This record gives sequence, structure tokens and C-alpha cells, in this order.
Amino acid sequence: MLELYYLKEADSVCSNRAVITLIEKGIADWTPRYIHLLDEDHFDKEYLAINPKAVVPTLVHDGNPIRESSIICDYIDELKPEPALKPAGLLQRTYMREWIKESDEVAFPGVAALNFVTRFRSTIDIGKLESRWKKQPDLEKTLRQKSVIEYGMDSEWVLRGLVGWDRIFAKMETALSDSRPWIMGEQFTLVESCYAPLIKVLDMIKWLDVWFEFRPHVSRWWQALGSRPSVLGLDEVAIVFGSGATTGRGKAGLVRASARSHGVGNLLSEPDSPESFSLVSVTQRQSTGVPQREAVAFTCAACSTEIYREEFDSTPPRRGRQRDEVGPVAHLHTIYGSAQAALNYNAEEKNRTCPECGHVNAPFPLGRWGWDRYRDMTDIIREAHQSLSETAAAAG
Repeated sequence: MLELYYLKEADSVCSNRAVITLIEKGIADWTPRYIHLLDEDHFDKEYLAINPKAVVPTLVHDGNPIRESSIICDYIDELKPEPALKPAGLLQRTYMREWIKESDEVAFPGVAALNFVTRFRSTIDIGKLESRWKKQPDLEKTLRQKSVIEYGMDSEWVLRGLVGWDRIFAKMETALSDSRPWIMGEQFTLVESCYAPLIKVLDMIKWLDVWFEFRPHVSRWWQALGSRPSVLGLDEVAIVFGSGATTGRGKAGLVRASARSHGVGNLLSEPDSPESFSLVSVTQRQSTGVPQREAVAFTCAACSTEIYREEFDSTPPRRGRQRDEVGPVAHLHTIYGSAQAALNYNAEEKNRTCPECGHVNAPFPLGRWGWDRYRDMTDIIREAHQSLSETAAAAG
């Protein structure tokens, strides 16, 4: 049995290394075990028993834990011979490991510092962060975050990240200058699966242009790598339509590519106006051959702490097998799972009570969103279809 304890966000680079490698190897028989940082799952004694450093991901194979993302990727590659993600020759395998060592020692802490200073420094709750530091076994991570919090762009960790990535991209430009498609040559290897999530984060936080403007070979390589299904499957695209009365992330005309999570709430600056409306089209790429899981999370209206989360299976039926797997009347897993999660959230006050500030949140307005009506109508149609089919069969 193969289990992966991991984070699902697009900027969770170490977790996404393992996910990309599983997809590239065509390994679909694995069980996802989601870790939620907001709930501090990685500090639970059960998780610390398999990963004493409280870092994510951890691969568990037949009860045996494998830790550290680059080691996990190497282990996954050894699970089946094809497609091979390591060169056949000893010397080339050694050079590949040199690239990966640099990704662990230079690229990862560089991305961590740049991502933290760009996205989190101005918004993160310092009190919660200090509480996490007390539990965090990784001293280097704590020192890096403290430095970025205090000094911002002047932090030595940010400077290290900028200099380190400049050196890596210069090295890549030289390696790719002979028009080879991948870093190691004609073969897609663990170099790509280990670097892809890191560079994807640099792309998300808009740093790539700094390095790619005068490096056409690296730009070409990333365009090919970033277009692979295993990498594209890490995020979602949202397109917003609406009147001029939309606001913030719901501004009409906005096209946003980001992590696979999005809010459900009021996007209107004038919600009582009959002329106000907003429609958001969210597209997520389904990763071929991998179990699809979704989750609904509810946050406290007073302090924004996540207070309730429910996960559900959203694996679509195989092409051409819909009738066998879900019956003649298909349904949208997301709405079904969301409706049930909202019902469970509303059922008990303790589910809506914030453990941080004690605020008792109002029930989720399920009727307003129509999820329960969709589910009930789909069930009625399914039952009617089954009844008609049975009647027709009985009539001969």
C-alpha cells in the first residue's frame, strides 16, 4: 500500500514534487492523506511518529515511512522501471543528483524566502506564527522566517535566494544552449520533477521575468515543462464575469491563475442592488490516473480561522464508463460534496464555534446557494429514470 501525506496547495513545493513524480511515472494506485497546516496536523503525535521533523510530505510504503521530498521522488522512480526518470549511465546519474542537491540546498530555501516576503509577510498573524515556531523542530526554517519578518527584502535569506537562483538559471541556460529539450538531454528526469514546483512558485509570485528576460533557453525549457499535465494540474484558473458592482478578487474581467482553492462568499460591493451580479467560472485540470479529492472549508467570520473542513472523493468516471460507474444520470461531485459538508457544518453549533476567538458563526446559507436543491433534483431525476427503466423492463 502506497500512502502520501502531503499538502495540496500550488505553492507546497515539496509535496508537489512527489505528486508530479507519481503522475510522470503513471502510478495511480496510491492513497492521499492530506495535511492541513492551519490545523497544525504536522505537529500531531501520529504524524510526528512517521516524520519527527514535522515536515511534509511523507511517503508510506507498506507501513514504512520515506521522508524528504527529493528522496521520495527517487524512491517513486524505483517502484517501476518505465518510464525511467533517471539516466542509464552512472556518470549522468551523478550529474543529475548534483542538480537535485542544489535544488535542496539553494533553490528551496531561496523560494521559501521569496514566497514568504512577497505573499505572507504583510498579512500573516505574528501571534500564530510565534506559536508555531515554538513547536517547529526545523531551526533553519524558524530563523529564515524570523529574518524575513523582521527585515523584509533586506533579509540575508532573501538575498541568498536572489543570488542562488540567478546562479542556477545561469547554469541551466548553459546546459540548454545546445537545444536539448531537458536538463539532462533528451530524457525527462527527476531534475524536472524536483525543479518544476519551485519555479512554478517563482512564476506565481511574478519573479521569473527578472531572470528569463535574457535567458531564452531556460524560458523555452520552462514553457515546455510548465505545459505538462503533471505541472498544469497543480492550479486552477478563475474567470470573473459581472456588473461594475463587483469588488476585490471578484472584480469583473479578472482572470486569475492560482492555487486550487477559492472562496465562496459575497463578491458584490452593492449586494442589494438588482443590477449587481457576479459569475465566476473556475476551471481545474484533472490529473490523469490520480485520485481526485476536494474539500470544503469554513472559516470564522470574526477572525478568519479555519473552523471546519470536510473532504470528499471527486474522481470523475472513466471516459466511456460513466453509465457503469455513476449510472445514466451524472452529477457534479463538487456540488454534492459541498452540500453535504454544509449540512454537517450547520447541524451542530460546535462545528461553527471558533476555537480561537469563541465566536459562534451563523449557519451557512445553503438554500441561497442552491446546492441542496441541485442535489435533491438530481436524485429525483435519477430515481425517476430508474423507475421508468424498471417499468419498461417489466412491460417487456
